[in-house]
Amino acid sequence: MGKSSKPLRILLSPNCIKDDEDQAIIDKLQAQGHTIDIVVADPKPYDIVGGPECFRMFDLKYLKMAIEGARKVKYKKGVKDE
Repeated sequence: MGKSSKPLRILLSPNCIKDDEDQAIIDKLQAQGHTIDIVVADPKPYDIVGGPECFRMFDLKYLKMAIEGARKVKYKKGVKDE
């Protein structure tokens, strides 16, 4: 698994990580170079914020779709799925 050429900063609520499968998703994204924080006190310029009250982030199964959308906005063009 390689590093992402277009890494993102992602902030998640601890409620998003329900089991080992969810943690494996987080670990894989971090290995690809994405920065993932679990609810921090100091706000930072995140590309994606996920939590139970956030649009389309009821479950980590939507994270891949959110990453694709954030890349389109941040990098202004489509990005091949990594």
